[in-house]
Amino acid sequence: MSQKNKDSIFFSQELLTVEGQIVKFLLEKERAAGEIYNFVRASQTTISRKIARMINQGMIECRISTIDRRVPIYKIADSYLRFLHQDAAESVDL
Repeated sequence: MSQKNKDSIFFSQELLTVEGQIVKFLLEKERAAGEIYNFVRASQTTISRKIARMINQGMIECRISTIDRRVPIYKIADSYLRFLHQDAAESVDL
């Protein structure tokens, strides 16, 4: 089975929570808020609330775009990325 098929089985967007969809989208690269709103299957209000909570929990980080200072840019926090990699490695060992 190809890696793309494996990813679609384990990361089917319809099966993920709003937080899971955000993490999945940000794993590829940092994204502007508008991109996240277009990708995640939830209302903008719900997504904004989840993003704020994820920032408070240290899961994601926010910076302001240098091109357009009105646009927040989000990325997975390095500490949370390490946690995800560690968790994935432990899952493989089981």
